[in-house]
Amino acid sequence: MSVESLFYLSTGLTLLGWAALIFFPQRFVAAAPDLGRWVPIAVSLLYVALFFAFFERAPAGTAFTSLGGLTLAFSVPEMVLVGWLHYLAVDLLLGLWQLRDSRSVGISHAYMVPILLLTCIAAPIGFLAYQLLRTVYLYSLNLQSSVTMGSGPDVGH
Repeated sequence: MSVESLFYLSTGLTLLGWAALIFFPQRFVAAAPDLGRWVPIAVSLLYVALFFAFFERAPAGTAFTSLGGLTLAFSVPEMVLVGWLHYLAVDLLLGLWQLRDSRSVGISHAYMVPILLLTCIAAPIGFLAYQLLRTVYLYSLNLQSSVTMGSGPDVGH
């Protein structure tokens, strides 16, 4: 299979995983909790196989310890694919974790859709957006429970 075909296959498979997270969260997480792991596992297995198969094609001087060495490694299309697979697997795992965590603390899926889309496109931004959403949500729950239980702020009693 060509590098180009592997690129389209892995990207398509991962996009199916993202679609399941966004459009079928109940089935993806609750009804079949292990299902969410299979797409990242498949992409990770492909990553491992191609990493070892293609690493020998990386030019001399390739190193992950300098920007120049990394640039050299990614001058070969096969190594770009390996790097892309890394992004695909890790970003989808982050999305899966966000979805599971949001369900465990009670955040509505409607709030999660834009977060998941952000994570899919730019994982660090999606991660930070989720952390902000989670913090604000839990803080508002804490305030709500304080008011409901009558344990609001002490006003000098």
